[in-house]
Amino acid sequence: MYPPPGPSRRPLGVDGGMALYFAEKNGLLQMINTLSGKRKLFAEAILKGEAPHSAAIQAGYSERSSYQSASRLLKEPDITKAIRQAFAAKETTLNQLDEARILALTTRDATACVRAIELEAKIHGVIE
Repeated sequence: MYPPPGPSRRPLGVDGGMALYFAEKNGLLQMINTLSGKRKLFAEAILKGEAPHSAAIQAGYSERSSYQSASRLLKEPDITKAIRQAFAAKETTLNQLDEARILALTTRDATACVRAIELEAKIHGVIE
C-alpha cells in the first residue's frame, strides 16, 4: 500500500481554504448547507482557515464575545460534523495524490510525477 500507514504529515488546521475547496469538490457542502445563517457562515470561515474567534466575528457574532461564541459553536454536533467531513475530504484527496505520485515514480513516468508534485505544491500554497 502506498504510502505506508502511519501518522499524517499534513496538519488539518489553517490551510488557506483548501478544506472548503475539497468539500465543494466532493459534494460535502450539503452538510454545511443544512446549517443556517451565522452558523453556516461560521463553518465556512473555519473551512477557509480562519481562527475560531475570527470566524465568529466574520459570521456576525459580537467581537466582545467572539471567543465564547466560537467555543459554543464548536461544541455543536452538526457544525463539528460538517467541519470534520470537509477536512476528511481534504486528507483523502491528498493521500490519493501521494499514491499517484508514488505510482508515477515507480513506473518512471516523469511527466505524471512532476504533475503530482505540482498539484501538491499548489494545494499547500507553495506555487499558484
